[in-house]
Amino acid sequence: LRRPQGFTGTFPSRTKWLLRRPVYGLRQAPREWHDTLRATLADLQFFPSSADPSLFVHAGQTPFYIIVYVDDLVFATADRDALASVKAELLKRHTCTDLGELRRYLGLQISRDRASRTITLTQSHLVRQVLHRFGLQFSSAQPTPLPVDHRLSDPVS
Repeated sequence: LRRPQGFTGTFPSRTKWLLRRPVYGLRQAPREWHDTLRATLADLQFFPSSADPSLFVHAGQTPFYIIVYVDDLVFATADRDALASVKAELLKRHTCTDLGELRRYLGLQISRDRASRTITLTQSHLVRQVLHRFGLQFSSAQPTPLPVDHRLSDPVS
């Protein structure tokens, strides 16, 4: 840890600094942020799933889920009022940016067609980057294991 810019005076080489709050970039900062966010979500009645601690579940009448990856949050619910309320509370308690409808997340491109009730996930941009990196951008395509128009069945029915 170095002395902050603009801090004048001389200090012995073994001077210790007491931080009153976590500083971005320190080793323990991500843990402190996660603990703070988890406490905020608990106040809002969201609790970690037993299957995945990065999935927070609200046990209300309408299912409401929040996926957390470091400082990125994805909301999933059909209740627009609850969504607006939770977003407003998070924006009030923390410095956040609402990026609107989900378009990209962890390398996935996400597109939603509300009319046909479909969600499409692709990573074609990552495939193109890998092909370009290895000089294979002009190679011919190979068939995929499943037909392109293959529809997944609903496991509930």
